[in-house]
Amino acid sequence: MNWITYALMSTFLYGLWGILSKMALNHVNLTSLFVYDCLVFFIGGLIYLYLSDFKVETSFLGITYSILYGATGMIATLLFIVAVSKGKASLVTAITAIYPCITIVLAMIILKENITLKQFFGISLSVAGIALITV
Repeated sequence: MNWITYALMSTFLYGLWGILSKMALNHVNLTSLFVYDCLVFFIGGLIYLYLSDFKVETSFLGITYSILYGATGMIATLLFIVAVSKGKASLVTAITAIYPCITIVLAMIILKENITLKQFFGISLSVAGIALITV
């Protein structure tokens, strides 16, 4: 499969993830949901390690960025769960779904990646769309 297929499958699963979070919160508190979420990640990680040809890498920067990646993802997930517990899943998911705009801006600043005028226009439309659905 090519990268776009994986990206589309990921997008679908993130959409489902947003709905399932609210459904779970109708039956358990946010701390329980977070614990179960972390448990699934841990077990899934162990299964992936078992099935893959894993070799420990020792790059200091690689380890540092990996830990920061995991920490930001975990904190973002916890904050998402708190937001969904207090708000509408449709709005919370829509707002958090524009995180790629943050990634694009940070990639421009940190990684020195360039964006086209068309991409800038797309980012602007995304932000404007979120502003429209949340007011």
